[in-house]
Amino acid sequence: MGATINECCDNCFRVLPKWHGGICPNCGAKIEKQTHELPMPEPTALTTQIGGDHYKSLAIQPAEYCQRNQLRHLESSVVKYVTRHRNKGGEQDIRKAIHCLELLLALEYSPNAQPSDAKGASYGS
Repeated sequence: MGATINECCDNCFRVLPKWHGGICPNCGAKIEKQTHELPMPEPTALTTQIGGDHYKSLAIQPAEYCQRNQLRHLESSVVKYVTRHRNKGGEQDIRKAIHCLELLLALEYSPNAQPSDAKGASYGS
């Protein structure tokens, strides 16, 4: 465990980001004061983010979800864009997700799709 101390919500008991502004981003409860202090664990690849903080407050990051569910690139991109649109790219992220879905339809379900790209294809095929 690291030496850093972080604040915890009295309502949902989730660790709060430093920028919470008096409102828990997880449950919406008003934060009156610091009542629970939890030691913050050492940073890991899943708790560190380069260039922003739009994934750090999530219960599960898109990368972890996609990896555990063995999603391919376009499917993973859809998850990423839809997950972050409210906190990062807004409408542009939704348009990117739609474009990835259109590519997925064209590459896997069009009459010209290659057999290796057909639905149900596994990794490495």
